[in-house]
Amino acid sequence: KERQSGAKVAFDALLEAVKSGESLDEKFVEYASDIIHKEWLERNFNRAKDEHKPSYEQLSEEAKEKDRIFAYSAIEIYKMKKII
Repeated sequence: KERQSGAKVAFDALLEAVKSGESLDEKFVEYASDIIHKEWLERNFNRAKDEHKPSYEQLSEEAKEKDRIFAYSAIEIYKMKKII
């Protein structure tokens, strides 16, 4: 369920970026990852470990990478499928 939720958030951010003409670059990845983390935290705050509760910017690189994977995956699928 969590992976599906993370994927949906990533694709929603990607579709918004594509529609507004933004590049799917590192800036987008960080933007999308921040949203992915915020929404994950909203769903999981009570069971989240303390190290996962800070804002995205304050997370360790290892924790950030878990969110980035969703954004990178959305980009790769988009490029393969050209879903728009």
